[in-house]
Amino acid sequence: MDKQTAGTIIKQFGGNQFIAMTGAKNFVFCDVYMKFMLPKQAKDKINLIQVSITVMDTYDVEYFYMNNRTYDKTLVAKSENIYDDMLRGDFEAKTNLNTVL
Repeated sequence: MDKQTAGTIIKQFGGNQFIAMTGAKNFVFCDVYMKFMLPKQAKDKINLIQVSITVMDTYDVEYFYMNNRTYDKTLVAKSENIYDDMLRGDFEAKTNLNTVL
């Protein structure tokens, strides 16, 4: 995954409004996935989101709780084969955070 692809995924979540509304921060991308952190107000203590692109051009989204002291990650929820137009709805359902005004 390159920088342009990661930027496209952020736009599909809602772009700058998504960042402002959710408090998303610490965006990181590598060859396989991109991830970002959320503040503490998300449902089920979800504070780390990891988005991967599949071979079929769909997304796998993993929702984690990460302990900030020990850096242990616990998988809270996972969505597979999500289309780009379904990213926002899936994110809002899993985290209970609105992505746009």
